[in-house]
Amino acid sequence: MVKAYANIKLPEELVKEVDKLIKNGTLGYRSRGEFVAEATRKLIMEIKSVMKE
Repeated sequence: MVKAYANIKLPEELVKEVDKLIKNGTLGYRSRGEFVAEATRKLIMEIKSVMKE
C-alpha cells in the first residue's frame, strides 16, 4: 500500500489518550500514525456500513 502523509491537529487531551494507549503496549500499536490509520480505517468501515442500511 502506498502511503501518503498528512499533518493533522488534534486536541491535546486526545493526543495524550492515544499516547497512553500506545505506551501501554498491549494493543500492539507502535506509533501515533499506526494508531490513527487503524482508527480511521475502522471509522470509514463503520460509516460505509451505516450508509448501506
